[in-house]
Amino acid sequence: MRVAVIGCGSIARQRHAHEYSLNKNCEIAGFFDFVPERAEALVSEYGGKVYKTLDELLEDKSVEAVSVCVANAYHAETTIKALRSGKHVLCEKPMAISLEDCEEMIKEADRAEMKEKWGELKGTGTYEEWAKNYLAEKGYTLKDSYTLAYSSDPTTWDCLSSSLAIDSEGAVNTFDGLMEYDIEGVLQPALAESYTVSEMALLIHSNFAKALYG
Repeated sequence: MRVAVIGCGSIARQRHAHEYSLNKNCEIAGFFDFVPERAEALVSEYGGKVYKTLDELLEDKSVEAVSVCVANAYHAETTIKALRSGKHVLCEKPMAISLEDCEEMIKEADRAEMKEKWGELKGTGTYEEWAKNYLAEKGYTLKDSYTLAYSSDPTTWDCLSSSLAIDSEGAVNTFDGLMEYDIEGVLQPALAESYTVSEMALLIHSNFAKALYG
């Protein structure tokens, strides 16, 4: 695994970099610190490259994991940014300096796990059930409704009568389509159970669900 170290103070030098160098399963990609000389010192000892900015490090797709060894006050901010870039994160203790920051770090790690799993299960028809179980195990409360915000009241409830999205913005999301894409990007029945396309591909015939008519 290619790892990089963010923050090059004493803990990075004495523990993280040193122990990565002893692990045959790790390859040190490089170091970043706001004081470039610190990163340069560790590169001279352990190899890798000096990243000029944090963004440069996080945008390096060859880096799979990072150690967060910055000042305690920046643990949460740096960890969340690293997670959002798709990196695995080892954050030095303390986790953060407030309970709120700790909770947000956990939530971001859960989001990253779900995003990675979605890429793995997409198209198998199993992601939604996995996600429900995962969230329940993590203690999240699942809702069966959501609030839809819109900028203005619709001027019409017929979303096909106007070419302006704003005219029917508040109405268009309040009804089901005939067929809809699920969370995995697979087309699924909604109001229609199935559909066929004519040879000329001009007419679509939908077989409506029996439940629609009672």
